[in-house]
Amino acid sequence: MNSVLQLNEFFVEGDNQELSHVLLHIIQPSTPEEEKEKGYFFVACEINNGDKEDVVNLQALMDQVENDYYEIPNEPNKDALEVILDKINHENFALTRPEADLHCLVGALRGNELVFSFCGHPEALLFYKNKSGQFQKMDLVAANEEDAGEDKLFSQIIQGRVSPGDYFFVGTSHIASCFNHDRLQKIIAGGRTTEQSAEHFEKVLAGIKNGYSFGGLIIHFSPETDIVKTEKIAKVASENTIFNAEQKTARTLSPSLFDNINNKMRTDDKEDDDDAAPVTEKIVPQTASAHLKQRPVIKTAEPIGPKIISAIKIIGKGLRYIGYGVYYFFFILAKLIVNLGRLIIMLFFVATNLQNRRRAILESWADSIRAFKRRMNELPLITKILAIASITVAVVFIGSVLYLQTQKNRIEANQAYREGLQLVKNQTDAAESALIYGDENSAKQQANEAKNLLANFVCQPADKQICSEISGRLATLTQKLRRMDTVAAALVVDWGALGFGTVEKIVKVESKLIGFASNTSTVAVYDLLTKENKFIIASENALNGFIAGAVPKENDYAVLLSSDKKTIVIFDPKTASIKKGEISYAGAPEIKSLIVYNRRLYTLDVAANQIYRHDNIKGGFGQGKDWLTNSTLNIRDGVDMAIDGDMYILKATGELYKFTQGEPQPLNLEPPEPPLDSANEIWTYTDLNNIYLLDAKNKRVIIYDKTGKLLRQMTAEDFTGPSSFAVEESKGTAYVLDSNKIYEIKIK
Repeated sequence: MNSVLQLNEFFVEGDNQELSHVLLHIIQPSTPEEEKEKGYFFVACEINNGDKEDVVNLQALMDQVENDYYEIPNEPNKDALEVILDKINHENFALTRPEADLHCLVGALRGNELVFSFCGHPEALLFYKNKSGQFQKMDLVAANEEDAGEDKLFSQIIQGRVSPGDYFFVGTSHIASCFNHDRLQKIIAGGRTTEQSAEHFEKVLAGIKNGYSFGGLIIHFSPETDIVKTEKIAKVASENTIFNAEQKTARTLSPSLFDNINNKMRTDDKEDDDDAAPVTEKIVPQTASAHLKQRPVIKTAEPIGPKIISAIKIIGKGLRYIGYGVYYFFFILAKLIVNLGRLIIMLFFVATNLQNRRRAILESWADSIRAFKRRMNELPLITKILAIASITVAVVFIGSVLYLQTQKNRIEANQAYREGLQLVKNQTDAAESALIYGDENSAKQQANEAKNLLANFVCQPADKQICSEISGRLATLTQKLRRMDTVAAALVVDWGALGFGTVEKIVKVESKLIGFASNTSTVAVYDLLTKENKFIIASENALNGFIAGAVPKENDYAVLLSSDKKTIVIFDPKTASIKKGEISYAGAPEIKSLIVYNRRLYTLDVAANQIYRHDNIKGGFGQGKDWLTNSTLNIRDGVDMAIDGDMYILKATGELYKFTQGEPQPLNLEPPEPPLDSANEIWTYTDLNNIYLLDAKNKRVIIYDKTGKLLRQMTAEDFTGPSSFAVEESKGTAYVLDSNKIYEIKIK
């Protein structure tokens, strides 16, 4: 079966060479036959964040690989490309700066035999037909990344055949941010020629203008018949060198590509798959590439004399033509200078009337004009008509050419614009579909790609509504991915309207919400059942205010920590009274937070980086004992604590530490969006399923399960600066203190 090789490339240069630089080489050998047998050599490399020295080093490396590939013979058990890449790996090639990012694919095409290796994450895709005649895709880089060695630049090689009708696509890494693989398949294998596909990529990528450069090539063997030969592919991965002496895995990558691959280069095509008959293929090259260059011809030694004579003749002829060109250039230039000089002198005489020559010059110009008119009048009528017609035709022709070119540019720009807008729509649709099927990671990736495309897309006035709709869909999608809900907030009580000062914290005991602040000894009490407010003064205990509170599981009293950070009072909800509680410490503590568990009181001493446990005694609690047995973690900026058998310490930075029996335990919280970089309060308990965090900076309540999975984020339009909260999980309710007001929100 005869096949026609179609090889087309595309290249778009970005406007920021330091951000992205692309090298694209395609080499076609000429003679002798040994070089022709090695086929086409191609390279597609991208350097991100590289400097000029990085580009020069990489260019020199690729030139070396190209020259060595055609000059080094194949070894019995190694292909020439393998020998060269193995040498590069041993020389430990590296860019000048560690932050420079390299993505490179190096390969060769011999007939329909393909062999390549890669580093980084370039695009290498195969589009092949399945048994039902439908195109399928395969990511050859992703399929082989797991075997890539981290200590080598090119750690493995993939080789095999491209069957008639298949498409092999190579591209630089940032193409994936503009075209997903499904879109690439539709463009390349959707009915266009390879040349049209390459032109399409150039038009779309040139219109993105994100600073990145793009490049790639498309290889396609067009069959002369509709019979497609089915083949298999296997890959060879290296363990100690690029190739392993034995085949590691016979993994099938494509039903129609790369048959029976092992660690040796095939020397003939005599063996095919058992279910496919032998086929003789004749490859007819048909390439169209601006980067395609011919390998210089290498000949055996010939007599030097004829070459010197021929070279002298060529040089002499070239010098003669150069002399002619220089002569005519200076001749025309001199004529222009002389005439321009004469015109300037005459204008000077006309302007100044020097030597009374103005009249003579003007009459001379008038005579010239009259002579020109007379000659025109003396021309035959037919000549005049033909002259006018010629000028008209010339003007119309030039105008038509300019108009057609303008129309073409406008149509191409409009097509690129429409394709860009459709690409944004497709990415948004893909993100919404992924979220519907529960693939949040894919949904986030597709949504981010759509946002980036939309940010770089200049929407025309006629499409403002469409762009606004897409932007709204992306905003809604982002909210869903964040698990962020805007809930209704019902006002429970407004202590500010009742004349009470600033309320900073709240706790809930029985049906009562207790509000307090660090600068007043007055405590506000609101009864959720009777809707009554009381204001209780604790000044008789010589206290200036309160900074923290805690309620035991039995819900029969509340403990408040005074502003001096060591004294406590006990609030009795039945009598609505406050009395000073007993408590003692071994040193001079600086208590930041407290919690009651199993009738014991636990206090957080930020000065000593320690948690104390106080046993329950009559009238309060005993002397604190060190509870942390491992104090390597810094909790000096802790702001709140909670307990459910394990102890949780919340830091001002939003970090959450977990301790069991005084020892730190791992706790990985799924990061929310926006990131949690500050926090105010935490709440959980033994009979609660979840952990609740209050983030005043972002006006939200965050809910995690106890494995660290993010369940939900909640905010309300009424929130301006929430500072404290109390949670009743059994009732699905949370009470949030915000600017002296308490709001009720539903958490289920």
